[in-house]
Amino acid sequence: MKTYRLDSNGRRATLLLMLGALLIWLFALWKLPDALSTENVSVSYLRLPSTLAAAINDGLSVSQVIPALLFIVLIVAAPLLIWNLLEEWSTTYVVRDDGLEYDTVQGIKVLYPWKAIKGVRIVDPEAKAPDYEVLVDDEICQIRSRTLRWLHRQAFGRSRIPIYARVGERHELIAEIVNRAGLR
Repeated sequence: MKTYRLDSNGRRATLLLMLGALLIWLFALWKLPDALSTENVSVSYLRLPSTLAAAINDGLSVSQVIPALLFIVLIVAAPLLIWNLLEEWSTTYVVRDDGLEYDTVQGIKVLYPWKAIKGVRIVDPEAKAPDYEVLVDDEICQIRSRTLRWLHRQAFGRSRIPIYARVGERHELIAEIVNRAGLR
């Protein structure tokens, strides 16, 4: 059994991306009250319901609503991006006799039997170092936690295993998958 994971450059790049997403999330949290504040009302997280209601009653302009909506989208999306990057950072692939084991964040460990693997495809063929994905029958029910199962499904869907561009010896991993699953 051989284990494959991101190489050191891939892990470093993923950590930097997580840090960047965290900074964007913190910025959005910091600036949202400013975007919603009016001349007469200063919105505060400490008194959010009352100050937000007062700001709405005072009247919000389009120049306030649009940035506020953007900040809200960032506040929701950045943690999902961080989760996706955390999964990428901690992913290992183990080629076993009975299937491909996909192991990532604690609680997400799925064994895909070789007969469940339906294909391997390039995600973006024009990219400098494209990602691959392994198409599988849905085996996600092996993830016990409903929250982790939902988060994993949001990141990758039900029937795909991502093979990241910076996985060490990636072409060897893909060749092993193709060979053992009996794909062409």
